[in-house]
Amino acid sequence: MKPALILRTYAWLYHTILNYGPLTFRQINEMWMADKRLSDGEPMVRQTFARHRNDLEDILGVRIDCDKKHRYSIVSDQRSERNNWEVLLDAAINQMFTKGAEIHKKIILEPNFIENNYFMQILECMLRNVMVDFDYQQTKESIKHYQKVEPYYFRQCQEHWFLVGRISVGLFVPFCLDKILNLRRTNIKFRPKDGYSVKSCEEMKDFFGV
Repeated sequence: MKPALILRTYAWLYHTILNYGPLTFRQINEMWMADKRLSDGEPMVRQTFARHRNDLEDILGVRIDCDKKHRYSIVSDQRSERNNWEVLLDAAINQMFTKGAEIHKKIILEPNFIENNYFMQILECMLRNVMVDFDYQQTKESIKHYQKVEPYYFRQCQEHWFLVGRISVGLFVPFCLDKILNLRRTNIKFRPKDGYSVKSCEEMKDFFGV
């Protein structure tokens, strides 16, 4: 299953059971098939549901309980105070790459998480320390500028996603994902700068308005 689809499936299960539960497996399946954007009208087999249920608990710490009437409901988890979208994203990426990666330290999310066409491609390069290049256009009228970037972190601010990356002169620069064009993965590996953190980098504050 593609990473973006894993994310949407986990998110769908979490919010469906949270908002409409307790639900039987049959009820969950009926709602799943009704959402053709995810299911294509195909049922979710019980083994797949069981696997997702286990992953949600093992990776996220979100338990889906089953009562004596075989109805499923979300059990609140007190171990983590992180935003649920951030936890769901961790799960999707950990499934794709490695359960040892501390993805939540590389991504700062606002609650209204939205996908971006280049998000997963950049994230894969970010985790593997591979440079990306792309054309960057501030406005439709402005000239496109070619950029070669070491991808470090993502930040969402004011409903926009930003890639924080290091350019050739050594500066860290935020790039709005909406303005990135023709993104390409290179074969150039880079060594991340020791100790760099977008949370502690003061010069980034003015860019994000925080």
